[in-house]
Amino acid sequence: MALGRPLLAWRVLSVILGYPELAPPDRDFVQTVRREHDLQFATVGPHVTLVFGTDKLSPAELADHATNQVHDVAPMSLMFDRVQVVHDHTSAHHHVFLVPSDGYDTLLDLHDRLYDGPLASELRLDIPYVPHLTVGMSTDGQRMEDLGRWLRNERVKLVAQLSRLSIVQLVGSELQDVHEVPLA
Repeated sequence: MALGRPLLAWRVLSVILGYPELAPPDRDFVQTVRREHDLQFATVGPHVTLVFGTDKLSPAELADHATNQVHDVAPMSLMFDRVQVVHDHTSAHHHVFLVPSDGYDTLLDLHDRLYDGPLASELRLDIPYVPHLTVGMSTDGQRMEDLGRWLRNERVKLVAQLSRLSIVQLVGSELQDVHEVPLA
């Protein structure tokens, strides 16, 4: 106890993110949409989550695991051109995803590789993995449906490169990049 209050024990989780490298006008577009519609805008930049929060491995062990699993994976081109509105059944949130048509299968394979071996028990089989870039998150489902419809009408096509993965630590609600793993 400190000052009569119990100390909070934060669970430290690590995630593996890919930060797609977008052309400046595309990044500006994504960030403008996210600033208005994504509750995580101030917490993390545009990203694709490849491994969700885990404490199974330390960040250094997770970086070693990722390096071993992606040693032969080349940097990849992605085309985010599909829009998907999703209700998160584990919370009250609704999301708007930009889903790549080009690079979709490669991201699925990368996700599967990363969950092989020591992370196999961490894979959530009850939640289908959809590679995506989140541009909207809200408890207002209609707002997310409207955003999805608007993005479809805009015929969004964002070209990006993914050339590295980041091991990111989540402590409470704060994220910090702690390791970088380049793709071959």
